[in-house]
Amino acid sequence: MYRWQNIKTLKAEGISIKKIARPLKISRNTVRKYLMNSYVVFTSGCLL
Repeated sequence: MYRWQNIKTLKAEGISIKKIARPLKISRNTVRKYLMNSYVVFTSGCLL
């Protein structure tokens, strides 16, 4: 969850996707995927 929050915060500050991806050692496409998701699912099993 920390990485997702970090990416969202950096993008909100106007940092480019390339500059976000490089220090985190992830691809620009991965950053885009994080930004496209409006939420993160934290469940590890069935909730029934």
